[in-house]
Amino acid sequence: RIVIVSGFCLSLGSTSAGAQQAPSIKTLNHSWLTRGEETVVEITGEGLGLVEAVLVDPALGVSADLLTPDRLPIAFESSGRGLHAKGGVEAEKVTVRFGLEPDCALGEREIRLVSDDGVSNPLTLRVSPWQERPENTLKRAGSARVLEPGIAVSGTISRAAETDRFKLSMREGQRVTLDVRAFREGSRLDPSLAVMTAKQEILEK
Repeated sequence: RIVIVSGFCLSLGSTSAGAQQAPSIKTLNHSWLTRGEETVVEITGEGLGLVEAVLVDPALGVSADLLTPDRLPIAFESSGRGLHAKGGVEAEKVTVRFGLEPDCALGEREIRLVSDDGVSNPLTLRVSPWQERPENTLKRAGSARVLEPGIAVSGTISRAAETDRFKLSMREGQRVTLDVRAFREGSRLDPSLAVMTAKQEILEK
């Protein structure tokens, strides 16, 4: 049968006893990208050791360079049908460098990984109007991370009652909007957001 994905035409023949399954992708360590920047994204899944290409749809304004997959050693075993690979294709992680042009259109992109055994399921990347920063890359000020207006932060709440603290310096009369998008991005997190003074007095919640 013929599968067409984002301008690529892949001919998939019948599966033999020694054939491997198509790659499957599960998670991205960064799902938001910033225009005019390069971002290295770690993709986890199954059967990623022989991935050869990355498909982005729509691709306009976005480049994707596959970095060396984390491969397992390859061994070969014989069968009545000849030699086939055993192992080497079960790697669970690949790394991709995405480059975005400064005027790249905002919104969602579908990404898929391609190997000789087929095309993966899609996952979604989003092009942001803000400067996207992982939480662990922000500078610390005591127990808080330093935040600036115009920055969007991606992080993880991994246990009940966990609190992430951010420090934001503002001028008198300055207006900012603080927003937590967890539920709107498919998370089951029910977040609570509080604005406090330097003396830990709650101004808004």
